[in-house]
Amino acid sequence: MPMADKELTELDNLFAAARDEADPLPPALQMAILQDAERVQSGFAPDSPLPRAHGFTWALSLLGGGFGLGGVVCAGLVGLWIGFAPPSFLPDPVDYAVATLSTSSDAFDGFDLSELLDEDLQ
Repeated sequence: MPMADKELTELDNLFAAARDEADPLPPALQMAILQDAERVQSGFAPDSPLPRAHGFTWALSLLGGGFGLGGVVCAGLVGLWIGFAPPSFLPDPVDYAVATLSTSSDAFDGFDLSELLDEDLQ
């Protein structure tokens, strides 16, 4: 057995022994921790339930408020800008919209299967 495997096996055995020997938490300490947690959690509870939003306020809250709406508007305007004035490395979508498609397009334009077979047979 290689040395690394032996060391890993010993390490696994140490971890297994540590898991088996779990020290229990003293009951008094556990109760003190739980009481402190309840006291802290009660401070976070709202005094009364918040009123439900309706209409535009509800839609605005879905976007994350005014900042979220601003982000959506900004992203939309950037998309329009890039669409109408694309960078030089992107194709112009207006050219694609104006171009007419040829109805007689051939998927294998310039490809002749007989030439390929002739080359393989020789």
